[in-house]
Amino acid sequence: MAHRSPILQFGLCAVLLVALAAVKPAGATSMIGGEQLNPGEQAHEFYIGFPYVGYQYSFKATGKRTIGLQTNVNVWPLTFHVALATKTLMGIHGRAVTSFRFEPGALIGIFGGSRGVYENLRWGRSKSVDIRMAPVFNFGVASSIDLGRQFSLILGVESPIAVWFLITRGGYWIEWPILLDLGLEFDASFRSTVFFKAAVGPTLGFAGAQQFAGVSFHTALGIQTLK
Repeated sequence: MAHRSPILQFGLCAVLLVALAAVKPAGATSMIGGEQLNPGEQAHEFYIGFPYVGYQYSFKATGKRTIGLQTNVNVWPLTFHVALATKTLMGIHGRAVTSFRFEPGALIGIFGGSRGVYENLRWGRSKSVDIRMAPVFNFGVASSIDLGRQFSLILGVESPIAVWFLITRGGYWIEWPILLDLGLEFDASFRSTVFFKAAVGPTLGFAGAQQFAGVSFHTALGIQTLK
């Protein structure tokens, strides 16, 4: 049998290791970034932040699109939110993966309803029961930038437009936040990812002939686990 040189043996081992790494399953992603789940994967995501807590279940992904059902509870003012969360791959550029987000949903406010804070701090909020309902449509773009060492930087922009209907008193008004997103993902294992996101930006309000501006801010700390 021919004798293989140490260099050849080392080369064969290197090729084998690269091949094994190539078929190794990718780490988990999260709801805040642009990275997609692998085809056939499903996931649970739990998160807590200001001013809400929530959960999202992502159905079987295609690799280019992820669809999930998201629900959360806003604690100030008390508001319930449910949405269909979709994320569609836009492109991969070097270490960055970018996806388009579209999340149609509904809001039900018990003590008023507002996603922003205005000069009149009580605008959209009430100390007594004041039922409000709103269809909401969130459009956005999110990018995951691989930093190495299991970390990814998240950059994005989102705009959840809501039309609030005042059930108790009658009338309606439109709320339009424009938010910049900044976050971080950490692949704790091949089946779980820890993530953090902060979003901040101006909020525009339209109530009949009245127009006003405020600010909207929220944070989320959570974990995603593959099913």
